[in-house]
Amino acid sequence: APAALKTYATTLQSSGYPVYVCDGVNDEVELATASATAGLGKTKLSKGTFTLGTALLLDDGGSMEGEGGSERAGAGATTLVITGTNYGITLTGNGGYNQSALHKVLITTPASFATTALKLTMNHRLWDTGPLLSDINIHANLSGVLEGAPSMTAGGIGLSINCTTDVCFNRFGHIAVTGYETGMRIWADRTSGYTYFNGN
Repeated sequence: APAALKTYATTLQSSGYPVYVCDGVNDEVELATASATAGLGKTKLSKGTFTLGTALLLDDGGSMEGEGGSERAGAGATTLVITGTNYGITLTGNGGYNQSALHKVLITTPASFATTALKLTMNHRLWDTGPLLSDINIHANLSGVLEGAPSMTAGGIGLSINCTTDVCFNRFGHIAVTGYETGMRIWADRTSGYTYFNGN
């Protein structure tokens, strides 16, 4: 974020406002703390780069929203940079009927990324009916990982959605996934039921 914005945010933080200032090192700590503070509310991220040194788990049932993340956002995106090859971002519920959500961010990974960049797990009905993922662009650099893998756990994955209920319909907005050198891989990881891909 611009220096002036960070200075202003630091001033608000010192005055007791729930504002967090990331320093570009292990920003997942501040992001997780901000999400926990917001609870079922919304955590707003500024434009700029947030560096994740370890896994980021969002499980408080609230939503995290940047200022633009699709390929149309260009250089003004809110970017979450995953720096390691064996961890990513996970969204789950809070144990009740609330599901964590993510909107308007760009997610990038390093070369030879070998796990899941963004994983959403939903296993119960929800009170709200809004989108869980929208305006998200994932650049998963999977060059060097195993191609033609027999299962989705054998190589890097840009996006994984695990929904064990029938409430996944109409819960997703614009999502773009780019997997370098591997193309697009889709697995229906259920022994019964159906997997649908709808869109235009």
